[in-house]
Amino acid sequence: MSLLHEVVVSSELDSRKLKHQKPAGLGTPHNYEDLSNKDLRKNAYTKAELRQTNFSGSDLSGVSLFGALAKGANFQGAMLRATDLESCDLEDADFTNAVLEGAQVTWDTL
Repeated sequence: MSLLHEVVVSSELDSRKLKHQKPAGLGTPHNYEDLSNKDLRKNAYTKAELRQTNFSGSDLSGVSLFGALAKGANFQGAMLRATDLESCDLEDADFTNAVLEGAQVTWDTL
């Protein structure tokens, strides 16, 4: 197998993965929803409205919440490994017992 073939195959696999992601974000409102105790790793919440959304006990590992409005959201006990939380509005959000290992967070988001 040539290197070019490997790159093409790899790109095709990556594009298939993206097609399987649920486009939950880009401004999609999920305010006040109960998304607790769910596997949400295939979702994307970029710039989504997540005010007071309940993510407690859910797995959001590797998910993008970039620019999301998540005031008062509940992340208690959630798995947020390598999650992109940059530019999020996380005022009054609860991260009690959440795992944030490798998460991308800026100080002004908290």
